[in-house]
Amino acid sequence: MATVAATENQWLKGRVKAVTSGDCLVITALTHTRSGPPPEKTITLSSLMAPKLARRGGIDEAFAWESREFLRKLCIGKEVAFKVDYKVEAIA
Repeated sequence: MATVAATENQWLKGRVKAVTSGDCLVITALTHTRSGPPPEKTITLSSLMAPKLARRGGIDEAFAWESREFLRKLCIGKEVAFKVDYKVEAIA
């Protein structure tokens, strides 16, 4: 994604492809020049702590499913503008 490689503090645009938790979005590029699927980036919303969804066989924190579904219904398929505040190398 051309916009994904941009530096910090620059506003970027994309479309929300998926919501993996109450504080995490998968965003795809609006346009791309290469063949194949558009590049995507996983963004965790800063300064927000959502309840954690459990892994297989575990137990969700209270309201984890509800927070994810709320964000999913609000954002999925919509064009968004976002800015990378910081990167955590262990996650990236």
